[in-house]
Amino acid sequence: MQINKTAEKQNGETEMKHKKTDDIDLIIKTVQYYIDAVTNIELSKVKKAWHTNGQRIFVDKKSNEIVFLESPVKDDVKKIESALKNTKQRCMIESINKKGTSATARIKWFVESPDWIGTEINFLSLLKREDKWEIVGKIAHKD
Repeated sequence: MQINKTAEKQNGETEMKHKKTDDIDLIIKTVQYYIDAVTNIELSKVKKAWHTNGQRIFVDKKSNEIVFLESPVKDDVKKIESALKNTKQRCMIESINKKGTSATARIKWFVESPDWIGTEINFLSLLKREDKWEIVGKIAHKD
């Protein structure tokens, strides 16, 4: 996690104080919207997390082709809700890296569905504009 360091002089001595950046909190909030949207089937939260033109990218294991999907904001909500109904998912944020208005987050999903049981690692790319972080891309790997 990114830490801001500020120096303050007290009684002639410099003391370093550490403060977590507000941006890290906002990035976590954005990523949590996405996690909640999927794990709790609260798909309205997808729009709070993803940019409309974001992309999801992964390698299809059967064809070995790279697959590009549009932002989940454009997905058919009813289709997703029915697919997620019989799926149990847990997720954890493993890491966040930030520089300026760019950030990445690594999240790990634990999935139990009728079609598949396993873990999936997501590498999310986020950009900040107008004091808001948005997911603009996701690269995924299923174990």
